[in-house]
Amino acid sequence: MVIHNENIHYINGTWVQAEDLTLSVFDLTILRGYGVFDFVRSHNRNFVWLKDHLDRFFESAKAFQLPMPCSRKELEDIFEDALKKNPDQDIYVRVLLTGGISEDTLSPGRDNSLILIINYCKPIDSDIYDRGVAFATFSAPRQLPRIKSTNYTTSLYARNKLKHTGIMDVLLIGTEKDPTVYEAAVNNVFFIKSGVVMTAPTDNVLGGIMRQKAILALQAMHIPVNETFIHLSDIKDMDECFATNSSLLAYPVTRIDDITISDGCGPITREVLKAIRRMIDQESA
Repeated sequence: MVIHNENIHYINGTWVQAEDLTLSVFDLTILRGYGVFDFVRSHNRNFVWLKDHLDRFFESAKAFQLPMPCSRKELEDIFEDALKKNPDQDIYVRVLLTGGISEDTLSPGRDNSLILIINYCKPIDSDIYDRGVAFATFSAPRQLPRIKSTNYTTSLYARNKLKHTGIMDVLLIGTEKDPTVYEAAVNNVFFIKSGVVMTAPTDNVLGGIMRQKAILALQAMHIPVNETFIHLSDIKDMDECFATNSSLLAYPVTRIDDITISDGCGPITREVLKAIRRMIDQESA
């Protein structure tokens, strides 16, 4: 999500240009990476699955003991205002609740900031959906996976360390002795073998909104889905792999490390993408 100067953003009751979107250096989100966020897109100028995203946002704030400075209805109204303030096309919104200013820099603080960072949706390279992308593995399961936290230190470290390999994302796995496959840094991941789809259970990975919708799409097509772990050694036997997130929906992962899974988008991945696009059209009609 690249910030462009033409967008109008929100912070603590005020709509501002990007250069005026500022935060105290004493805020725990800066000092400790302690805060929560969510990421919402619009389609045909309507927000897609806003209820699901706000449910998760409020749950994450509660888990981190961060006071919400507005009601659910007030936040929904702020989202609608975001569309009006940025009228030219569809938008992505990153909604952020900061940790606030803490007296001891360790406890949840006061004066938490509520921020909406806005960007216009950009066309996505169709090659991602046709040819697929590559992931690389990294041994580091996500901390506090049920909370959508602003702390992406491990994921960013891994992505930066491996970016020279031309990968799209890093696939987080367990230890060398127990190389369980969890999720990618900014994606949930699905594997397909003999018509059965497998994805890690949400006890250990973030419950992505697009992950939920992909499972619903698969169930509607009567394709079996098992929420179960696989191990690194299982990847070589898979027929397909796809990843999901709110900006790219569902797209094929054709290579992980030096293992080629497929030579392009597989049939189940393609049908899931079509189904999610139909769901988004219906949601935003």
